[in-house]
Amino acid sequence: MENDDPLERLQSLQRDLLLFMDSRLANIQRLELEIDASMADFRRLLDKKKRSQVSRDALSASPSGNPPTSKVKLGNEEYSINQEFREGAIQVADELDLDELEAAQLYFAVSASSDGYTELLPLRAILRFQNQREALTECVRLLCKKGANADPDDGEAQLAQSAVREIMGGDDALPSERSFFWRTCIDGLTVIEEGLKKTQDHVQMFAMTGLDLNTPHGEMLQAQRMLLTRQHEALASTMTYLITSSYVFPEDYRGFLSKAAGTDTTADVMVHYAPVLLAGAAHFGSSDSTTDDAARDLHRLFAPGPGQLQWKAEMYQSATTIWWLAEYSARFGEPTAHSSVREGPLAKLEQERSKLFTDCCEGKAFHLMLGIADFLKTESWYDPAKAGLVGFLLDNSVAFSHDTTAPSRDFASLVMELMQEFVGAFVSNMPDLLRKLKTQEDDVRRRVYSLPVEGVQPDSMDLERFMLVVAGAYQEDAEAAEDFWSDPGGNLCGFLRWASQRLPTPRVAAFCQLLGAISGDMKSANNTHRFLLGEMSLVAGQPKIAHAVSWAQIFGELEVFAAQNKGRPAVLQDSIGRADGAKDVNITEKETPIMLEAYLRLAAHVCENSPAARHWILREQPFPIHEYLLRLVQSNSPPNVQSSCFDLLAALLTDKTVDINDGVWTAIDSWLSGGMEAGDARQQTTPGLRPPPAKQYLKRIAENAEIATSFVHLLNALMEPVRNDPDALLDPLPCPESLGSSQRRDGMDPYVDFVLGQVLALPMAQPSLMENRLLCSVLRHACLTFAWLALSTFNESLVVLANTSGLAVEKSIKTESLQTYVRLHPFARTMEHMFSNTTIVALFDCLHPAVEEMEAFDSASPVVQMTTKAIQVMDMVMRLQPTYFSIVRPVIKISAPTRSDTVANPAIASFDEVMLSQLPAIGFVYFFVASKHLELSLSAISLLGKLSTSSKLTSVVDPMSGQRIGNRLVGSVQHFADAVAEHLRDTFVLDATDFEQGVKEGTEPLRLAKARALVDFLSRSLEAAKTAPTIAHTMLGLLDSNGRITNALSTSDSLFASGTSLFHVIARCANDLPTGADQTSLSWLTSLKRGCMEIMTKLAAASLTASVVQNELRSLDFLPAIAISLLETRAGGLWDDLPSIDPAVLLKSGGSGIKEFMQCRDAYFQYAGLELQATSDGSMDSIRGRQVNALLGAVIEPSGEDTAAASLLQLIDFFDIEVAAPPDISLRHYEGVDLSPCISEPATGSPSFDLDLATELLAVRRRELHLNGDIYPGTTEAQQVEDEEAALLASLFSQNAYREIQRARLDATEAWTDVVSTIVTAGGLNETDLTMFALQALQVVLSRLEQTLGDDMDAAGLLARLTLTLISASVAASSKSDPQASSSRAERLHTAFHVCVKAICDSETSLVLRDVCYRICCLVLADTVSLAAPSQPQKSRQPPAATKQLLLQVQTAGERLVRVITEDAFSGRGTTRISALLFLDALLPLFALTATLPTLLRSLTKLNFLPVLLDSSITTASHSFRNADADLPTALSYFHTALSLILNLARASPEGSNLLLTSGFFQAIADSNLFATDPDIGLDIDNLAALRQFYRLLSAVLRVITAVVVSRGPINGSVLHQAKAFLTQNRTCMMAVFKRVSKLDRTAGPPEVEAKEVAEEFGRLVVISGWLEDDEPVERKRTRLGGFT
Repeated sequence: MENDDPLERLQSLQRDLLLFMDSRLANIQRLELEIDASMADFRRLLDKKKRSQVSRDALSASPSGNPPTSKVKLGNEEYSINQEFREGAIQVADELDLDELEAAQLYFAVSASSDGYTELLPLRAILRFQNQREALTECVRLLCKKGANADPDDGEAQLAQSAVREIMGGDDALPSERSFFWRTCIDGLTVIEEGLKKTQDHVQMFAMTGLDLNTPHGEMLQAQRMLLTRQHEALASTMTYLITSSYVFPEDYRGFLSKAAGTDTTADVMVHYAPVLLAGAAHFGSSDSTTDDAARDLHRLFAPGPGQLQWKAEMYQSATTIWWLAEYSARFGEPTAHSSVREGPLAKLEQERSKLFTDCCEGKAFHLMLGIADFLKTESWYDPAKAGLVGFLLDNSVAFSHDTTAPSRDFASLVMELMQEFVGAFVSNMPDLLRKLKTQEDDVRRRVYSLPVEGVQPDSMDLERFMLVVAGAYQEDAEAAEDFWSDPGGNLCGFLRWASQRLPTPRVAAFCQLLGAISGDMKSANNTHRFLLGEMSLVAGQPKIAHAVSWAQIFGELEVFAAQNKGRPAVLQDSIGRADGAKDVNITEKETPIMLEAYLRLAAHVCENSPAARHWILREQPFPIHEYLLRLVQSNSPPNVQSSCFDLLAALLTDKTVDINDGVWTAIDSWLSGGMEAGDARQQTTPGLRPPPAKQYLKRIAENAEIATSFVHLLNALMEPVRNDPDALLDPLPCPESLGSSQRRDGMDPYVDFVLGQVLALPMAQPSLMENRLLCSVLRHACLTFAWLALSTFNESLVVLANTSGLAVEKSIKTESLQTYVRLHPFARTMEHMFSNTTIVALFDCLHPAVEEMEAFDSASPVVQMTTKAIQVMDMVMRLQPTYFSIVRPVIKISAPTRSDTVANPAIASFDEVMLSQLPAIGFVYFFVASKHLELSLSAISLLGKLSTSSKLTSVVDPMSGQRIGNRLVGSVQHFADAVAEHLRDTFVLDATDFEQGVKEGTEPLRLAKARALVDFLSRSLEAAKTAPTIAHTMLGLLDSNGRITNALSTSDSLFASGTSLFHVIARCANDLPTGADQTSLSWLTSLKRGCMEIMTKLAAASLTASVVQNELRSLDFLPAIAISLLETRAGGLWDDLPSIDPAVLLKSGGSGIKEFMQCRDAYFQYAGLELQATSDGSMDSIRGRQVNALLGAVIEPSGEDTAAASLLQLIDFFDIEVAAPPDISLRHYEGVDLSPCISEPATGSPSFDLDLATELLAVRRRELHLNGDIYPGTTEAQQVEDEEAALLASLFSQNAYREIQRARLDATEAWTDVVSTIVTAGGLNETDLTMFALQALQVVLSRLEQTLGDDMDAAGLLARLTLTLISASVAASSKSDPQASSSRAERLHTAFHVCVKAICDSETSLVLRDVCYRICCLVLADTVSLAAPSQPQKSRQPPAATKQLLLQVQTAGERLVRVITEDAFSGRGTTRISALLFLDALLPLFALTATLPTLLRSLTKLNFLPVLLDSSITTASHSFRNADADLPTALSYFHTALSLILNLARASPEGSNLLLTSGFFQAIADSNLFATDPDIGLDIDNLAALRQFYRLLSAVLRVITAVVVSRGPINGSVLHQAKAFLTQNRTCMMAVFKRVSKLDRTAGPPEVEAKEVAEEFGRLVVISGWLEDDEPVERKRTRLGGFT
């Protein structure tokens, strides 16, 4: 396996190894190849080729040319370099002491991405070098870790072990070869430490010269120090694993000890020696691994004497010696210990070891161990008790700098595991020294007993330090902590029992920390509970053992101090701990607060994790704990004790029930509301002292941050919804409905005011608190959590159901009424605070942490969690403000009209205005989108999505001019958009490892989850504003420096111009991203690809961005690239491992995957159609040809090579995906429930069920059943109701998914038909290619058209319109078709006719679809009959086969077809009437050609077709003109079509003419009065266009009359008589027309052509009918009879 870039190769291997460590790697073979490719690097480790004169001379060759350059060979290529490059490479070589040519390669690798900072290229090259080494050391560490103590049956571990053996020299390596790698590691430590020193010198130079480390140069220096520290850490870990794997010999370890003794570096680097020293002590001190002689030789390095090493870091010497003694002492406890080990009397040896141990304690060995444990196990959350205790015991003897590189989790875990081994060895092998340690400390304490706690020197508390070391070693390691409890007779459990006896302060605090550390999970916490009960006995049946730390002791202490405060009023404590009024005497010793705090925090920790402990305290023992805790709070106890009381109350609420929650609420509210005893309803007063009100007490609590934080945590625990509450979906108020009703206005308003009005703003009022960033973040996070709970627990669905459903919501809810629920819920007051100036300032102040600092924190840190919660609160306020303003606030005003404590700013009308006033904060939100913290990033994306659609933020209007002055939201983030885009680019990169893991585990990689959220946000933002720049355009890099979108963007100095913008990244993602693997499509991949393609399509379609985006995508060959990447779906393919026909797919992610797949196809088709139309309109023939070829499945590369792609006709595969419809379910209890209120009607898309609202509705219905006595809890009937409810919700979910799939299928079908039509009409294909494409497309379309009839008429309509287009194209090009194409065309036409006739006869077919089918049939008939007529001999009576087939289809359809046609002709709407007549008109030649016209005429006669047709066309014509109908053009088309049909019927046969005459043809003309109108003025119509239409109508009627006369023959007297009568009756009209035509030369007005046509038709009729021959006699006769004229 080859990779030219060593950094990429090593980083790829590192990613695979990280997965390999957890047995999650899908491709083991690739890992083996990667290991082999990097084996030479592993063996060489940190060795490098140093500077050489030869390489420098090669790099410094004499330049020539203009500008002067010289040649240099880098790798296998020769490059021309300039002086700047040469100087930069030499600078890198000098800094790293690296060969100049290798330095030049580094410099060349980073020069491609200078970003304008060419002066930083040397530093970038150095960072690349350090990155490469960091990846190398990490790979070696991971291999050694996986291979350490490998199980012979573990194949993966054996692979790693084999690689480690290869690194060490192979299976047959000599000891010297293995030692060589160990020495290489030691030398590597030295090299790294030298690099760290050099880097630190540069940093100090910055400080001395006053330079800012926040500059790019300073940041790179800090990054280099971080990388070097990581290398040092990884190398030390590697050496640790080599020791534990027995690759190291005692002589090698001796060399490392010498190296460690001579090292004196910074604390954060020196700590890396600890695991090697611990592992060495455990391995070489053990009799299982080392001979006695070797152990004795190593012991001399620690024992006083000539062989003792002298350490520069003395505390490390002391700690290492104790680590060694803990293991080495085991040899002396063995009965068979060799005499060479003992070297003398046992007592003397033991005394020497004891003296050595004591000296090490005095050398602050346990100080160092505690410092290491504290540094490696840093608390991310605020723990003042532990921090204070650790600080007191360390006594400033061990200090780690705050700006050091934080240790990695793997390193911390490694050291803590080794510390666990040390703890076990120390307790087991040195019990006497441990007991001696306790005895000596107790003696010291007794000597100074009369002194306060400050009199006890911290140096005398090594046992406490050891306890905290044990706590740190076992913290967050529940499996290891089980060692304390698994063997009651074991050493560790015995140590607990022993250590719990006679515990002075602060040892009790240390022991409580230890117990808490080994109670991290439920099992361990339950064991701790048993220990506190005294049930951890050695033998079953043994009586309980009393410990100094027990529940009895804890409750006893609480009772003692709480009882002293009973009956006394609440003494309010100020912010510094003093009490107002008389001095309290209940806590007399200064050690007492430490003890109380330790007890309370231990109890809180155990209760939080142990259900058994909570149940015992709350249910089984009579101790009124909440009463005593609240009394202790109101005493003169220090803030940390009061805070701990609240923490214990909150812990007891874990997995709470409703009665417990309400009981604690009542107790707290009673306690705050006037000094009552907690839990007592009687008022306790003290003469002369008036109890303060609740608000005053809360105000005093808010003055101390620690107390306030704990109290808010307690409120949050009370606000949390009760788990497993069957009525949780209804109206669970977070507090009792009667809360506060007896002392004040009921509800939680005082608590909301306390949290959001006082505590949240506390850091703003106390600058000292702001400096304590950790406590400040914890405090604010608690307040924001309170606000989030208050908003998220409000059930707005209840109000909706009450207004839209027929359910008795008011009777079903727990509260008195909905109005009461709205009034008492903290939602309203919380929303009111969101519009308070104080809360707004505090809320947005939570967004101010620097983005760079945020990235340095862990995701679980308080700062990150606080910021995330602040954004989530804003997001929820934006979502819920319509509910608040339209529903909740009016209810509050009605229920409390005289309320005077309003906190909201009345000038603020919406939260949009708040955001508008805080535009800089929106910039932070924009930055957080690129954060590495996933929850923070997703929350920021969600909030930005709402902000980007706010009209107040995106459309700012000048109040003076009323004109929009720009998008201020875009302006607030424009200047750092590129920086955010650079961080977001990697989000859309799916490497092979991520892909393989996602496929193997069936889970979406986290980066792709963020990418999907991002593309959905961008898509919604683009959809919301199509005509103006939005924040989406900013993020994509489409705006220039002036906030505009112009074509000059491609030539500007921007990420877009360089092809590295987020727009380009998303375009590449749309192209490169696969959609599945191993015969299954993955919904998360398909979803992201769909989102990316939708964004490209929307940008290309929007007028705002079309010109820029279309040109850019063409330059990227986007359409051909996408065509290559799309694959045709396979029959029987799986969707997230489920077949599409499986009903379960609708309930799983596979249903979403099917929908996303269809939407992906839809986006591709839409873009293809846009691109074809744009290239056609722009006359870009060559580009259009390339695009059409790509769509047809042949991508022509620039080199001329053809690349196969899926053809557009193949990509209709989405249409054939069969999805099982949601199954029907049978209901009994929920039968007839009206779910219509749960149906949402989106602006686009299909209706769907609101599942949250449906869940709420069913819960209300279930409550009704309970109240009506239909079902009872706990019965089989109740379980059936729950099962029905689950089944109904699953059915609704399935229906939603099914509708979404059908909608997506229809949209994709529409887009596909559009792009196929565009290829036909604007694709630029020649006639031959067009014919072939049309015929191929018809083959694809017709089968699906027939399939959709009756099932999906909407899709059928789309396919029918495409069929019409394709047939039109094939007919138009039929003249140049070859015989084979003609045969195929005939077959397709016949199939199309068959399908269309079937559709016409189908009663489910819509008018629109029949309209299209009529037109298709007309085209087929016209083509078939026109080809058949000339080819048929005149005397032949046999019509062609094609004609017969069509006739057979019509005859098979029978009278049903004719009846549908006639009905549509008369009752249809719009063009359907016309199309029906056209089809009937087209059928006449078919019947005439086959000599079956009488059959058709009989059917028409039977249906009385012609009389109705004459009445609806000729008779009503003048009426339509006079009414000036808006639909007059359609009416005229109908008239002309009807007259054409009548004309053709008259011409077809004498029978047709006769049928016309018998149907009242001439009478219809007379009734129409068309010819009774003066032709000069028309029908009193001023519109000249309408006048022309009038003349055309006259000529059409005259042509029919002429045809009737001709058809019946000149010998038919009856017809001639009627024609002459017509001419006679309309003589005036005829003469006027002739007169107008004779004066055309002198007439300026229109219509000339139309009038000539009427005159010609009159003349033709006059001649044919012989009317002139009878005209004169008739006139004379009339003159004689009528007198003069």
